[in-house]
Amino acid sequence: MPYTLNFSLLDLAGYYSGGLPILTGTILNPTLVGGSGAAFDAATSTAPTQLTLNFTSSTVPPAGACAVLVNDTSVTAPVGDWLRSGVLTALPASPATATVITISPVLISAGTVTSAASGASVPRTMVPGWIRWAAGVATGGLYIPLVATMPAPTVTIGAGSITATVAVSLASRVGYFGVSTSTVTLTTTLTPAPSADAAVPSRVLSMTAGAPTTLSGFGYVPGLAGFLASILASQFETLINETIVSLGNASATAMGFRLTPTAEFSARRVTVTAMSGINLQLVLVDLWGPAVVPIPGTLAVSISPAPAAGVTHTYTVTVTNAATGLPVPMATVKLHNYDAQGTSLPPLTQTTDPQGKTPPFPPVTLHNKTTVIVVTSVFFDDSGKPHREPEKITQTLHPTLSVNAAGFNSVQLVLL
Repeated sequence: MPYTLNFSLLDLAGYYSGGLPILTGTILNPTLVGGSGAAFDAATSTAPTQLTLNFTSSTVPPAGACAVLVNDTSVTAPVGDWLRSGVLTALPASPATATVITISPVLISAGTVTSAASGASVPRTMVPGWIRWAAGVATGGLYIPLVATMPAPTVTIGAGSITATVAVSLASRVGYFGVSTSTVTLTTTLTPAPSADAAVPSRVLSMTAGAPTTLSGFGYVPGLAGFLASILASQFETLINETIVSLGNASATAMGFRLTPTAEFSARRVTVTAMSGINLQLVLVDLWGPAVVPIPGTLAVSISPAPAAGVTHTYTVTVTNAATGLPVPMATVKLHNYDAQGTSLPPLTQTTDPQGKTPPFPPVTLHNKTTVIVVTSVFFDDSGKPHREPEKITQTLHPTLSVNAAGFNSVQLVLL
């Protein structure tokens, strides 16, 4: 049956001030969970409904797992990412509406790139069998690489790419029976781009190792340089993507928001320059919700007069925003108390006025509730005979004041 996916766009960064993009969308059978990787269906938006994708195949929505990839075709070479849903067990009901929020350009500075590279070391890694076989054929079995270890690379940022150079420690079988360790230099070019990875939302960028890739002294071993470059690129890619997610969350926090659990970042455009680093145009997308919610504020609560046990008072409570000192109206304030015999009383409830103050509570005499619990412990004497010894534990429950207000974390005060 047809499936419709709409997008609600909040273009805070102004990327689409000149017009809405044409979107392409694909619902995939993800290989990450054993799927074929083929598309269940694909769709392209058209004017004037550029923010709507209509999937018409009878295979959509799929009965099993799927992943959704939506691209922004207003960006080319490569196209920009919008929605990368991750692996889903089901799609939201049609018509679904995903939230898209554009983020002002985020810069991963040259210094940050270098710092990330310092963590991109590769532990001892077995060289794949097919490369060892190819090396045996190429050298008549005289030189076969076995295990590679790489420290952190040195990176140089250029126009559009990053050059990584690293001294690889390579243990090889030499002359049929001997094993020798040598150090060779790997140089490769890494090209950051939008990942287009629908199954792994945390993979905002892909970091592809490409030409030129060289391995000093071992160029005669087919595939070895490419293999080492690919695992280096994977390590570096993970660290850069962790940095992106951290910077994106920091941007949201600076605006007073936090991400919803189903929100994910995608890269609309990636630009690499020698002077600045990696410049990103990010979008924050949520297939299931609003993408962000306000960070709850903190309440400051005071009660007058000071609470006292066994004394009847008419209490008034004042509630303010702890960050700004401004009054918080419409806060719900509940006073939980006990009578002189320790019986729990119905809570007394008041609501704050525009000045953040409650009307006076009815006259209240605050009491604690004390209970005694008997716990029996068992011990054995030298002869193995058990002995039981009761122990009294006194527990005191105190009257409390609970305060709730929309947009704030709840507060509970112990009054005595």
